[in-house]
Amino acid sequence: MNTLHNYRLLCVGATLFRNGGVCEDCIGSRLRPSGVIHKCYRGSHAGSAIATAAMLAHWSAGTWHHAVDRFIALSCFAKNKLVEGGLPEQKIVVKPNFIDPDPGFQAGGGGYYLFVGRLTEEKGIRTLLQCWKNGPDLPVLRILGSGPLQDEVREAAANLTNVAWLGSKSGDEVLQMMGSAKAILCPSLWYEGMPRVVIEAMAVGTPVIASRMGTYPEMIEDGVSGVLFESNNSSALLERIRELESRNALPDMRCGARHKYESDYTGSRNVNLLLDIYRGVLPLNERDSPLSTAVSLEERTVP
Repeated sequence: MNTLHNYRLLCVGATLFRNGGVCEDCIGSRLRPSGVIHKCYRGSHAGSAIATAAMLAHWSAGTWHHAVDRFIALSCFAKNKLVEGGLPEQKIVVKPNFIDPDPGFQAGGGGYYLFVGRLTEEKGIRTLLQCWKNGPDLPVLRILGSGPLQDEVREAAANLTNVAWLGSKSGDEVLQMMGSAKAILCPSLWYEGMPRVVIEAMAVGTPVIASRMGTYPEMIEDGVSGVLFESNNSSALLERIRELESRNALPDMRCGARHKYESDYTGSRNVNLLLDIYRGVLPLNERDSPLSTAVSLEERTVP
């Protein structure tokens, strides 16, 4: 059993992201030279060559076809991309991430938008900053997190009256701020796995505004539990936020966001999905054994 949280089996950098955008050069490529040429593994030609050689050795040996009973993908999008990359479709099942214990629904009312995450290029933080630079009329944007682009975030917060960088916060503080926010912003430029921040936001009833790419369209029903916009397009994001503000539409989405959490991302549902996966690979006479059940329940403690 192997849960695939990224695209390491297809991409030596694991992200399918390069030079500011999605890169699928190595999908369908037998020798995958692009990852070595562009130093996709830790910025090193040698490291990329070694990691690519190890990856190709497993493909050549048939490891992924014969030595693994099931691959667990976090979304249908990820499953389809993995199949496109050569993994056997019949061995891939979809089981999303989850949040347990349930933090509980919160009513919002804080009047601000919130970004939570690493301050990196692929997270789309520059798209977010450009949107607020062009939208002085927008409510306050609070940014939580740190990372390579934090100096740019610090500068934007110093120059824009409606942007505040608050650095890193504890898990409880983040959940509290999520629960009060108008919406959580996820302007990613790459194929995210299944961001925990989205599930946390939905658990507390906060809508999510995200890029229309990767797994986000599966997680977010546009207009019901959040909204989607064209990735890497600050003007499209600004237009959507202004539209939401003019209609005061976000409060009505809070119940939709909470419902999505309750239907897809609770701990109890995850356990049932995991049990079904184990039963699918265990011999018939072992499927209801105490050992199989105990092993499956143990997985519950690992989000």
